[in-house]
Amino acid sequence: MSIFGEVPGPPLLSVTGLVKEFSSRRTVGDWLRRVPAKILRAVDDVSFTLRRGEILGIAGESGSGKSTTARCITRMIEPDAGEIQFRDINVRAMTGAGLRDVRRRIQMVFQDPYASLNPRLSVGSAILEVGRVHRQIGSQSPKGFVAEQLGNVRLPASFATRRPRDLSGGQRQRVAIARALAAGPEIIIADEAVSALDVSIQTEIVNLFLDLRDSHGLAIVFVSHQLPVLAGMADHVAIMRAGAVVEHGPTVDVFERPQHPYTVALLEAYPHPDVTKDGMAGAKPRNGKEISR
Repeated sequence: MSIFGEVPGPPLLSVTGLVKEFSSRRTVGDWLRRVPAKILRAVDDVSFTLRRGEILGIAGESGSGKSTTARCITRMIEPDAGEIQFRDINVRAMTGAGLRDVRRRIQMVFQDPYASLNPRLSVGSAILEVGRVHRQIGSQSPKGFVAEQLGNVRLPASFATRRPRDLSGGQRQRVAIARALAAGPEIIIADEAVSALDVSIQTEIVNLFLDLRDSHGLAIVFVSHQLPVLAGMADHVAIMRAGAVVEHGPTVDVFERPQHPYTVALLEAYPHPDVTKDGMAGAKPRNGKEISR
């Protein structure tokens, strides 16, 4: 059950027992003394499901494993163990064209849009490139396809001729979202997608994600350390610490009745993000009512 309405159907994405380990660098002294490298388990037995039209928030402090988990889902980082099931596809078994199709259907939006956009390409060229690579343009004209993607993120068609350096941070993030939409995804993974933006712009981008969820039927994994942001949009939330999920459940339950001491500590670090009253200033849930402080 979604806090914004029922999300029917079987899981679109199922992650079970996901594990990712990294080896620390050894110094020359370590090599000479044959000291083995230390193993850091960045993702430790993480499991969750995601349904069509659902938003899952993943929260935790820096270094908790949120972003590594997000990148493991699309195999930008190869997990060491666990299962990733997208519809009837075993994502970990995919290679070549199969993996490319999974990545088309599960798109990522990153924290820094300027770093993820090619500064030499115009906005229109960046969006059109994705549409052509993934064969999404169909019978549309290239200009019409670009205009449609820009319209989806509330930018005028005239932005197609601009370059990333000519845009504000919020506009760049909208372009990054438009480029992700150009691939025709079913899931968007937003990795700290609003944390670098001003609060007023954060609200606009959060509301954009909510509208895209409704208009495109997208499922969204929203990674953020900002609990008020997740309070205003997520159906379910997973709290991560040291690579593990320490608490997971409906956002209302986790934020109003936290069970784990770490969740309690996170909530105490913010003004209490009551999803039924407070949340993020200006964010609106599916029922269209504003959530204000």
